[in-house]
Amino acid sequence: MDRSVTRLQKLVDQILDLSALEAGKVELRLQTSDICELVREQLDAFELAAQNMHVKLEFAVPKSPILWTFDQEKMEWILTNLLSNALKFSFEGGKIQVSVNRTPDNHLSIAVRDYGAGINPNDLPHILDRFYRGVSENTDIGSGIGLSILQELVQLHHGTVNVESELQKGSCFTILLPYLDVRVEKTPSGMRTTLSVQESVSPPLKLDIPSPAESSSDVAPSRDVILIAEDNVDLLAFIRVRL
Repeated sequence: MDRSVTRLQKLVDQILDLSALEAGKVELRLQTSDICELVREQLDAFELAAQNMHVKLEFAVPKSPILWTFDQEKMEWILTNLLSNALKFSFEGGKIQVSVNRTPDNHLSIAVRDYGAGINPNDLPHILDRFYRGVSENTDIGSGIGLSILQELVQLHHGTVNVESELQKGSCFTILLPYLDVRVEKTPSGMRTTLSVQESVSPPLKLDIPSPAESSSDVAPSRDVILIAEDNVDLLAFIRVRL
């Protein structure tokens, strides 16, 4: 009885969340941090459940951090949903592969691939539709609303969701996110935050370093100059925003 009540409450909460998203009443609380670290934390949370199913979790990321702008709470929800589904439909003794990369066109790619039951080809075009429940041998197929919320949250980040699947061979969900440029402007009615998609996440950095000829009377005494030596362009961009 308690379990049924909990599931019903969860479904009601999800319907309310989706309704708020579709009505445009949900806003992003953006921050810039290492997305790889966040994904790693979410994977760690699923480690015990994966071990109990004898499912191996594999994580592939670049050596350098990937600094990105996103809503941490909503990104955690996205990752939890993807990992939960991947584990739910994995075969015992299988594996789940998670990768994080920057694409050549400067998007963030997060891919979660399982090697489990897969999705019926007839269901695949509708898998992200609201309340859609496909054909599955899994008795705990769910309400058909989780992936709809996931898609809405990704679109809130101006991103897209791509799904590839083959029966009895597994599925791969790929999230593509652009880099978001956040600007806060003062207006007569108060502070206004504008959000735009930045075409390049690694713009040329211009450090205001005076030349020897300018280092005397041409530069105001109160002007401070900081020289930063760093070969990671993402980290440089992050430091520049914080200074």
